[in-house]
Amino acid sequence: MLRASGLAVRYGRRAALSGVDLAVGPGEWVALLGPNGSGKSTLLFALLGLVPHWGRVELFGRPLAAYTSWERGRLLAYLPQNGPVPEGMRVREVVALGRLPHQGLFGRWRGEDEEALGFALRATETEGLADRFLETLSGGERQRVALARALAARPRFLLLDEPTNHLDLDHQARLLGLLRRLADEGVGVISVFHDPNHARAADRVVLLEAGRVRAEGPLRALVDEILALYPGAEAWETPRGPVVLPGWGRR
Repeated sequence: MLRASGLAVRYGRRAALSGVDLAVGPGEWVALLGPNGSGKSTLLFALLGLVPHWGRVELFGRPLAAYTSWERGRLLAYLPQNGPVPEGMRVREVVALGRLPHQGLFGRWRGEDEEALGFALRATETEGLADRFLETLSGGERQRVALARALAARPRFLLLDEPTNHLDLDHQARLLGLLRRLADEGVGVISVFHDPNHARAADRVVLLEAGRVRAEGPLRALVDEILALYPGAEAWETPRGPVVLPGWGRR
């Protein structure tokens, strides 16, 4: 279980998070929704121990601070919105970096590392890119490679900040299907989305507003709360559930 209790983060005088409680278990997919500046990315940073915070973060019942960075790297993997592009490295080499927490600085490449690398490349459909240099890839291809690097760690929890960035519609659907499969296989998934429709397959949605949890539950139960945060937005009912559409500038 990855659990936050009374989580608070401040950037100078601004409260980015205030009293947030969140618990995510292995095999559960939780989607974080909310307007810009609502605290979604900051919540991921705090859960990863990447930003000073008040309150408590626990991983499998132990304070997060009790784990070494190597231990955290084996249990938690993170996909940022826009990560650096290491020039001069091939895709296979970049994805292999996800195995570092399992090897240490001077570890040898083992059979289990090769297996994890293959899994990550297959899952993200980047096998055909393995020998390409990263700087030659499109934005969408780089995003898939970044996800492959996170998956190569074979983490217990996967935290993703806008994972559909730069992806076309087909690859968005494939990625969302992959997240569902990972959760079904026992990985805890926490994903930040701007588009509420991307959260339809998640087990639970946590809706943030001004650094606080406004509501949580299945997406279908939160449609009215979502519409209240986005004036002019509309919801349409479909056989597969509600779809939220922008108001195209109407207020």
